[in-house]
Amino acid sequence: MTDIWSFKVILIGPAAVGKTSLLKRFISNKFSENLAATLGVDYLNKELKFSPNSIARLTIWDIGGQERFKFLRNTFYRGANGALIVFDLTRAKTYKGIKDWVYEMRQLTEENIPFVLIGNKCDLFDDIGPVVDSEDAQRFAESEGNIYIETSAKTGENVEDAFIKLTHRMANREEIITPNVEEAFKAIDYEIEKLTEAPKILIDEKEEKEILPKNAIEAQGLLIKAFYEKFGNEALPIIKEVCKKQGRSLGLKIKKKLNDNRLSIVAKAFTKSYDPNDVKVISISDKKFQVQGTKCPFGLENTSRELCEAVMEIDHEYFRTAVSDKIELKIINNVAAGDSYCDTIYELKE
Repeated sequence: MTDIWSFKVILIGPAAVGKTSLLKRFISNKFSENLAATLGVDYLNKELKFSPNSIARLTIWDIGGQERFKFLRNTFYRGANGALIVFDLTRAKTYKGIKDWVYEMRQLTEENIPFVLIGNKCDLFDDIGPVVDSEDAQRFAESEGNIYIETSAKTGENVEDAFIKLTHRMANREEIITPNVEEAFKAIDYEIEKLTEAPKILIDEKEEKEILPKNAIEAQGLLIKAFYEKFGNEALPIIKEVCKKQGRSLGLKIKKKLNDNRLSIVAKAFTKSYDPNDVKVISISDKKFQVQGTKCPFGLENTSRELCEAVMEIDHEYFRTAVSDKIELKIINNVAAGDSYCDTIYELKE
């Protein structure tokens, strides 16, 4: 029997130390000399077999090291199971600031999560020589109860090993889990509460009725739109992450309730939550479910296709959890992109 683990990993450290290059090497085994600096955050997913009977589904958040993005870190650190903290072996200044990164991580994560300290760019030793004392870095990592390793994103040296070692450490301190979304939604629930209460100060009753959300989903949509309008595409990864957790939570509930994970059964339960005047089922079977709608329940009409795709992770993960992780989502039309109706297909791929 294979154990399945789910972990959120944060990839942090000063700017221009090679964090994104390490991630690209790990994910796709590729390296580019001309990667642009990460603007805010980015994330990628990968399944990692770290022991004969254990697979980890890693969601790795590449968090920009620039000072101007510091205000975003509280949001993206939350819920992390482990961290890779990176410095540049050829730039002593990047190592001197590592203690500050560890301190910040300790302050912004809710528990003493494991980390691997990474000295990157060891391939440059022959040209530049070691600038940072490796023994000092080793002692510091060990004093924190963690591991130090030297890597090269360019050659691939020790890159996968760093992720494997971190995954072992995360697995050793956690039980096999399915994500608990309660903590993830405390903040969003608070913001939704503020959104639903704030319009009450309006004097004009007609105007109040136009602005007040009619339900929690519309309130969540207001929050999502406000976040997206303020931060643009940089907000999409966190919106997608939160929506994915929401979908998984809903999927687990319906899976337990139905005791039948066929797509046709789950799809029928899914359609009951929508107004039949707004949603039309085109086809439904154990292999394919197609549905069309004229209205976005989150009120995202005429925003952007990218925002719609991020929010649709709720439904995608709902079906992946309740039916099979082989469910694929295809968005043909969506009102967020300005189309007159939404057209969505969920298909079970063997």
